Amino acid sequence: MLVHGAAGAVGQALLVLGRLAGLELWGTARGEHAALIRELGATPIDYQREDFTRVLPGGFDVVFDGIAEDGYRRSFASLKRRGLLCAYGYSAGVQAKRRMLTMLMWIARLYLWRWLPGGKRAGFYSINVMRARHPSWFREDLERLFGLLATRAIQPRVAERISFDEVAEAHRRLEAGGLEGKLVLCPDLPSRRDRVPAHRLPGSTSPRDLSGPRQSQPPKLPPIGQRI
Repeated sequence: MLVHGAAGAVGQALLVLGRLAGLELWGTARGEHAALIRELGATPIDYQREDFTRVLPGGFDVVFDGIAEDGYRRSFASLKRRGLLCAYGYSAGVQAKRRMLTMLMWIARLYLWRWLPGGKRAGFYSINVMRARHPSWFREDLERLFGLLATRAIQPRVAERISFDEVAEAHRRLEAGGLEGKLVLCPDLPSRRDRVPAHRLPGSTSPRDLSGPRQSQPPKLPPIGQRI
């Protein structure tokens, strides 16, 4: 199984779940994220230096693509006979400021590729569509994920905890890419402009926040529904 954007939050989740399922995994990412990809149980592919379509002779059984570089063409080409391309995003199009109509055409083309020789399959996954069509599936999947979380079989990485006044900036960071984990929205976190700057006390060698004693524990993670 090949996962594009494997160092990102969704990519990491796919690798962790794939490893739990006992799958052989590869993940594309920047070279500096190679150690993270290995830690998650996958073989890293530096997409800036390597051609992922040539990594595995015969092609991949499954490719997950939330980037849509080249409109999913190379991901489809990297599949083996009867392989499956699961597209779930188009961040490359967003970053390039492509028109929405163009990206919708990419998605429509996925379904036309099913008719090409070779038996390869392709489709676009939307959790909102799946939840509307199969609410029981959605509940079952969510219960299993919470179960894995409770036993710490999965441990989602948190890139940063943010307050409500940082939501717009968080979306800009998500669109730019390069985050190693999720940005978590914390309603109880003070607004950036309300945070008291640190000051040095006379005779002290370290700054101290005058708003109160420093907490020894990080804030608790909010429910999944409040995550960006």
